[in-house]
Amino acid sequence: MACMTIKYGRLIYVVQ
Repeated sequence: MACMTIKYGRLIYVVQ
């Protein structure tokens, strides 16, 4: 599942 999340003030694209 791919999801976009905000971490540390930047956009992180996480695929897992």
